[in-house]
Amino acid sequence: MRIGGGIALGVAGLAAIGTGVAVGIRQSAISTVNKDCMPIANSTKLDCNQNKYPNIRSDYDRAQTANVLMIAAAITAGVGLAVGIPLIAVAPKARSDNADSEKPAPAKTSLRLDVAPSFGGASIGLGGQF
Repeated sequence: MRIGGGIALGVAGLAAIGTGVAVGIRQSAISTVNKDCMPIANSTKLDCNQNKYPNIRSDYDRAQTANVLMIAAAITAGVGLAVGIPLIAVAPKARSDNADSEKPAPAKTSLRLDVAPSFGGASIGLGGQF
């Protein structure tokens, strides 16, 4: 069960990194679109420079794709955490074959989640000791 939990937490960590990358790509594309387009008053539509339209459409599509990937990666990270932590928490402890030996000191278990701003977005880090 510990191995399964470790794998689930590893997947969660990779998915969290993927979420951060997708956020960065999405924000970059949105910034480019907003630079070349002006919002139309009382509307959710944009008025874009027609000379730059092919590039704007490409950036808009990139933002949409990154948004879908960001949501999928965030859900995967959440599921990985929701599965991995309980698997590790309920896993049986390793037993010593020698009953006469002294019991080793209990292992220190810790889990750390770091969220911090970074250049171009935010970063999420997950670390632990089991």
